[in-house]
Amino acid sequence: MSKTLLLLDGANLMQRARFSSRRNLKGKEYAIVYSFFRSLRPLVEKFNPDKIVLALEGRPVRRLELHKEYKGNRVYDTSDDYGDQRQVILELLQHLPVTTVRHPLHEADDVIGHYALDGDWDRRVVVSSDSDFIQLLNNDSRVEVYNPITKKYREAPCDDYVGWKALVGDTSDNIEGFRGVGNKTALKLLESHNELEGFLTKHEGYAKYQCNRELVAFEHVNPEQIEIKSGKTNWDTLIDRFRDLGFWSMVNDTAWPKYVKTFIGVENVR
Repeated sequence: MSKTLLLLDGANLMQRARFSSRRNLKGKEYAIVYSFFRSLRPLVEKFNPDKIVLALEGRPVRRLELHKEYKGNRVYDTSDDYGDQRQVILELLQHLPVTTVRHPLHEADDVIGHYALDGDWDRRVVVSSDSDFIQLLNNDSRVEVYNPITKKYREAPCDDYVGWKALVGDTSDNIEGFRGVGNKTALKLLESHNELEGFLTKHEGYAKYQCNRELVAFEHVNPEQIEIKSGKTNWDTLIDRFRDLGFWSMVNDTAWPKYVKTFIGVENVR
């Protein structure tokens, strides 16, 4: 019988819940928490996993050493109580069969990359709108990357996604690409080692290309340093907390049995 591992990009899904709540639940108390748990159930139902792992962010120490302005262009919104609601989400996850993982010296991407390529899972599904996970498709055919916004599976543009992104750059992470190199040009350069060598020689770009590759590629993570918290299913506590938070549409006689049924398959897997 095949086994499925579901890997969730925690910050990505929480931020998605944050913006969804602003659009659809304006003024509702604990709207981010509500939106997160409303969107979690259909994801679990869709993939019917044997184990669920949600990765949290650590500090990108190595990448900041390589490029001190890594992600330095991001503007962080502090206009709401996202931090407080994030803590409520993490507290509630302890009452579901969800394992939360974090490495203090690595980003969630690196930790997910570790789990995606480890173990004997027949199917490994990564859920995130972050395109960096596409590189995993080059490494293992058992890995799938699902974008919860478009509701589509990602496809790799080539066999060397890390090299492709090193050439085109990534504005969201403040990684500068090469001037005049777009998607098609990058693909053409990667098709021929000689063409890529010639291009990098002409533009004195070896150091930049190598640095960009290291910024994009997932880093090796020491599994012994990963902080792991395994949720323990407690339906009575969870429904009481949902009621306390006013999530009435999730605990009525129709919705709650569906919520419980969705997680039954992963209840006893650690």
